Order: sequence, then C-alpha cells, then structure tokens
Amino acid sequence: MSDGNVTPPDGLWAPRWLLPPIAVFTAYGIARIFAVVWGIVRDGPPSSLLTGTDLVSDAAAAVQGVAVAVVLAVPRLRRPPLAWIVGLVAVGVAIAGATVWVLLGASDPPRRVRQLLLALALTILMLIICGFWPRWTAGTTGGIDLARVRRALNAWAWAAGASAVVGGLVIVTADPAGAVGRLAVLCLQLGGYSSFLAILTTLVVIGEQRRLIRDEGSRELYQHLTDHHRQRRDEPDR
Repeated sequence: MSDGNVTPPDGLWAPRWLLPPIAVFTAYGIARIFAVVWGIVRDGPPSSLLTGTDLVSDAAAAVQGVAVAVVLAVPRLRRPPLAWIVGLVAVGVAIAGATVWVLLGASDPPRRVRQLLLALALTILMLIICGFWPRWTAGTTGGIDLARVRRALNAWAWAAGASAVVGGLVIVTADPAGAVGRLAVLCLQLGGYSSFLAILTTLVVIGEQRRLIRDEGSRELYQHLTDHHRQRRDEPDR
C-alpha cells in the first residue's frame, strides 16, 4: 500500500477477463463524445456561459471514460499522477458547471449532480486501478484495513446525509428563490445520492470483511486438521 509511487504491472495489454469493463468504458466515452458533437451540430456553438460549461463538462466526462478504458487496457499506463490529473480536471470542470448553474440558474439540477458524482466515482476508480491507496488505509500486515475504509465510508454517509437534511430543511421552511434556492436543491440531491452510494459501498466492504473472516477460519481449521493428522501419523504404534 502506498500513496503514489506504484510500479505499473508488466505486460503490454490487459488480460482477457478485463475486456468487458474495457468495452463498457470505451462505449461510454464514445457515446459521450458523440453526444457532445451532436449537440454542437444540432444547436450550434454554446450561446451562454451556462451552456458552455455544460458542454465542457460533458467533454471532460467523455475524456475521463476513455481514460479509464485506456488504463485498464494498457497496464504500463497505470500511474497515479495520470489518474490524479484526469480526475482533478474532470471534477474541477463538474464543480465549475454546478457553480455556474447555482449562480445563473436553469432547469435540470440532476444533470449537475450526475456530472459531479460520475466525475468523483470515475476518479476514485481510476486511482484504484492505477494502484493508489492512501497511507491511512494500510493495515498492520501490509494489506488494506477494511475497518478503516468502513469508518471513512460511514463518516462520508453521515456528512452527505447531513448536507441533504440541511438542504431539505431550507427548501421546506424558507422556500428560497434564486441562487440560495438552487444551492439548497444541489445540497439536497448531491447529499442524498452521495449518502446512498456510501451506504451501498459500506455494505460491499462489510461483505468483503465477512468473506475474509470465513476464509481465515477455513484456513485455520484446515491447518489444525493437517497438524492433527501429521501428529497422529508420527505417533508410534501402541
């Protein structure tokens, strides 16, 4: 476990079992690129700052999807700095688009929430593929401490849930208009979806913890039976 300097695996191409996710992310990136090009052909160049940031955000999402497919397909490109650069650009563009929407206003707030969550999810996925793990996730035996990961996910779920509650209370009690109202809607939806995703991820981590416990118990039982059999075999006949 490390926080950056990971040696990429050997091999020019990824193994065959990675072909399905590579195909999925490639198709995702190509579909987003086609949507961007088709939007320009259909509606012409962006006519406002809001539509311009939406276009840039869509383009960044397309590039990020293709980047994930590339690092999956080419092991030697799995370098954390590349994942950080692509991820920070995509997340930064998504945040800029959400900020412009809050300030200027428009319909379709789920679009901004979706862009932010996709950018964050793909950034985390790309960092994991490239071998990046924060130091605080390292356990005493050198592996990943899933208990620490679960505590971090719990904190994320609580924080996101609190953001959603605050946004909902502001909307219900004050019913603000303008930028404040749009910010409350963004907090409500982003916090709600983020909390839900954190809970789902926590359940996955709990399942992995239980699997590891079962595997460890099976290994210990097998070792105990093997030692007992060896001891009985080595005993002199009476």
